[in-house]
Amino acid sequence: MKKQLIILGIVALLVCVGLSGCNEQTENTENIQDNSIKGNPLEGTWVGKKAATLNSLPITIIELTFTANSVYMTFNYSGLSTMTFSGTYETQGNKLLLTIQTVISYSFTYSVSGNRLTLDTSVFIKQ
Repeated sequence: MKKQLIILGIVALLVCVGLSGCNEQTENTENIQDNSIKGNPLEGTWVGKKAATLNSLPITIIELTFTANSVYMTFNYSGLSTMTFSGTYETQGNKLLLTIQTVISYSFTYSVSGNRLTLDTSVFIKQ
């Protein structure tokens, strides 16, 4: 009888350990499926011109590349040099917030229609 209780205890322990991660894996799979179905209309590379400032200096944003959770912003400073910085982005309704190098933030009203991204009144074309 004692052997049967020990074996039953070991089996119960193995079942608990084996099933402990099942719920989490199912949730992750559902999230991946939701993201692939919904898609992200911002993902991709967009080219255009948008006037902005960087540390009070005038710049022109000429390219934005969005991935699932990052943004790469290429800008031109006074027609002299071109630089690319990485950062993050988030959307809330029709507002797009870009945070570059965790220091600089830009907020735009945005919309996506087909291959056109509008930031305030500036249009970028998807490449």
